[in-house]
Amino acid sequence: MGMALLFLFHACLLPAQESFICRDNYYLALTDGAVLTTVYEVMVDPGSGNVVFDALSEGTSGADLNGLGYRYTDNFIYGVNAETLELYRVGKDGMAQSLGILEPNRYLRYVGGDVSPDGRYLVLVGNNSFHDVALAFIDLDSPNYDYRELRLNGPEVRSADIAFDPADGILYGFDAIQHRLVTYDVNTGEVKTNFPSTDEAILMGGLFFDSFGHLFGYGVVPGENAQKAFFSIDKETGAVKRETTGPPASRNDGCSCPYTVGLRETVDAAEVIPCTEVPIRIEIANASKDLQKGLRLEQRFPESFRIVDIDTPLEGELSAGGPGSYFFTLQDLTVPLGRHEIIITVELPSDTEGDYELQATLSGLPVTLGEVTLSDNPTTLVQQDPTLLSVGKLSVNFTEVETQICSGKPIVLDPGVPGASYRWSDGSTEPTLSVTQPGAYTVTVSTGCETVEETITVDGIGLELNLGPDRQVELGASLKLRPETTSRTEELTYLWSSSAGEVSCPDCFELLAEPRSDTWYHLTATDTAGCFVKDSVFVQVIKDRRVFLPNAFSPNGDGINDHFYLQSKRTETVLDFKVFDRWGNLLFENSGFYTNDLSQGWDGRFRGKALPGGVYYFAASIRFLDKEVERLIGEVEIVK
Repeated sequence: MGMALLFLFHACLLPAQESFICRDNYYLALTDGAVLTTVYEVMVDPGSGNVVFDALSEGTSGADLNGLGYRYTDNFIYGVNAETLELYRVGKDGMAQSLGILEPNRYLRYVGGDVSPDGRYLVLVGNNSFHDVALAFIDLDSPNYDYRELRLNGPEVRSADIAFDPADGILYGFDAIQHRLVTYDVNTGEVKTNFPSTDEAILMGGLFFDSFGHLFGYGVVPGENAQKAFFSIDKETGAVKRETTGPPASRNDGCSCPYTVGLRETVDAAEVIPCTEVPIRIEIANASKDLQKGLRLEQRFPESFRIVDIDTPLEGELSAGGPGSYFFTLQDLTVPLGRHEIIITVELPSDTEGDYELQATLSGLPVTLGEVTLSDNPTTLVQQDPTLLSVGKLSVNFTEVETQICSGKPIVLDPGVPGASYRWSDGSTEPTLSVTQPGAYTVTVSTGCETVEETITVDGIGLELNLGPDRQVELGASLKLRPETTSRTEELTYLWSSSAGEVSCPDCFELLAEPRSDTWYHLTATDTAGCFVKDSVFVQVIKDRRVFLPNAFSPNGDGINDHFYLQSKRTETVLDFKVFDRWGNLLFENSGFYTNDLSQGWDGRFRGKALPGGVYYFAASIRFLDKEVERLIGEVEIVK
């Protein structure tokens, strides 16, 4: 439903702000525990490979920012105060400009957000400290920034941030309850949890896409509290991979502008040999919402390279270079929406040994998209860095190949020589050979320059390990993990580990597990010959965080429902418990006690006098066994 906006400033009195340029940049609003946040551009240091933050301003943004979203239609970042729903616009200088205070649902907090793919709405996810309750839509095209809510339905999840996929408009979040990728239907409010839990991350304070539709996050790994890990997330499978680390933050919220034109360059193999042809792929992703015309794509290879063919699906003109040359220029390119791949096949003569950097340039872009962009090497996190290609001597390298067949599982013999021709001792001419039996295998590898031959010996040892199906356990309880193996237990050595950190006995055959959160347990069993096998089991911790507080009580001294106190399935720590009247006056306060203790509750009195019947308000902070702290707010009625 729409709700009124109370203006703090008249639009004509707002100072001018300089807009951003949309070029696939990531932004985070971070706090180190203070109230005000600072807005940073997120980059990866080429030297260390770690995430670094470049502050947009010398101080803070001047506001407590959450629910950030980048709006490509005007190139500003929008966000809100999670508690008051005060709306802010952030410019290139990192300063937040207040646009007014909305009337939100006061029992919800709006911590995650993104701007809708059409640029019209700042979409926020609101939670009640336990789980997400609603999506809020702030109409950025409306003069009054009209506000409405859509109640969520489906499994209970809690996302610290959300992000729209620029390709299909699907809204994603990361559930901090079950540690999994989730989606929200912005039309029906349905929450879908089709992805598995992960043991790589427990919370994502910032989520953002790039123009190629790749999803990234900044958040917390198991066993830690601070948000300082940079993740890549597979939106097809839900798999999460920790890529690198960055500065720690107690709270963050992220956004990006993927609605631009991205350029990246890849090679099928980073190490190749002379006298072969190598395909080099240049991919253009147009997520700008507009057909792009009149672009210019240029690439200069080392002078020893020779272009054999240019295969492009795009309309344009080859104005310089091309086949037979070491460079090319495609001009007047028309790039429709979507992703388009140009394949350049180059020949490497015999004298091309060395290490090379490859980078294409795309120019003619609109000013709002940066005019010029360089190709990116997608195998690194560094933005717009060149693609590396190493040309070396012909050699067969089996050092990274597994040479023991355990339990009859096939292993793949890969000589590691792309672009060559092969002949194996069994007559096969495929680049790799899959084997299931021990023995000696020989391969002959040839190019137009030279030929080499190498033999690898494969041993066969049978070993199996099984930890059984995934398990469940109540928070505070323990369970035994006992593996099944095909060998005698005394002939094996064991190494346990877990996603949560240390285990009670890493070299024991049987492990007593007492997890405080969802945890993966991994076991490696190794026999006397050095053959090893691994298995893992996922233990889900059932966390009953339900805290019961009645919505009414009758403090009349009859011994029935005389006290208003906190109750839970197991005893939990109450950090603080306060009761207020409707004017915000503090009537009762207690701290440092436990749930289920009637004597620690409120008897409906203030300074020894019974209060009249009516509605009163409470707030409480509960710390559970796993150190998670949750905030409860609500109301209770005294019945006379």
